[in-house]
Amino acid sequence: MELEQLLEQGISVVALLGVSYYVVRLTNFLFTSLTDSLTEHKEITVKLIDGLNGVRSELCQLKIELAELREQHRNYHDLFIITDSRVDKRVSKRKDD
Repeated sequence: MELEQLLEQGISVVALLGVSYYVVRLTNFLFTSLTDSLTEHKEITVKLIDGLNGVRSELCQLKIELAELREQHRNYHDLFIITDSRVDKRVSKRKDD
């Protein structure tokens, strides 16, 4: 009976040691190999982020320029509306005479 209990517990202990060894190896792999890979690609990631920030700043500049052009167009258009209405009034006065 003691032999059977010893075999049961021995198999459990061996299985526990095997799983523990696997977890330790997996953890070491994750902390060494994958972190090394991430540090290799860190420079590329930083350059991509800088490029994205550059594109965003260009978009902001374009939006500002577009707003300025719209304002200029509105002012230019309003100028012609004012001059056209003055011309229309003068022409209608001449026709009435």
